[in-house]
Amino acid sequence: MLSIREKVRRVVEASDSKLGVSFDWTIQIFIILSLISFSIETLPNLSNSTSEFLYLVEIASVVVFTAEYLLRLWVSKKPQSFIFSFYGLIDLLAILPFYFSSGLDLRAIRSIRLLRIFRILKLIRYTKAMNRFHRAIVIAWEELVLFFCTTLILLYISAVGIIVLKMNSNRKPLPQYFIAFGGQ
Repeated sequence: MLSIREKVRRVVEASDSKLGVSFDWTIQIFIILSLISFSIETLPNLSNSTSEFLYLVEIASVVVFTAEYLLRLWVSKKPQSFIFSFYGLIDLLAILPFYFSSGLDLRAIRSIRLLRIFRILKLIRYTKAMNRFHRAIVIAWEELVLFFCTTLILLYISAVGIIVLKMNSNRKPLPQYFIAFGGQ
């Protein structure tokens, strides 16, 4: 016989049941609604009724995301590991701006609401393709680092070549492009 915690864990962490799939779809729909309302909030001259409706969508989203975060924390076998995991941090960053800006009239705190964009990262949890992409990056990490280093070297050589060619074609003194890097 499964405990309540085990039953909830199967719904929250696995998508092998109708209830688990419904849970995943509900969270994904709220993520998309939250992102759409965040985008609409940036439009100028919104009516009061539209602003109020968007605020209600924000509250509903935060309630759902908070419940999801607390459920995931509760069913986690190692809660501290969940809190500091990639998905745990993303889930927390998705809800903290609301709590930091609620009830406070500090102008600087309002900029924290921009962190709501982290909600888009919550979608990563629900895509198998992103998990495969992550595994591929881990496997090919050294090759990617080598590629980017080679790219930076080639970019530098190209930039120097362009400067030298420009200098030779105009017969003007070389501009001091590299002073910021300690050149003379």
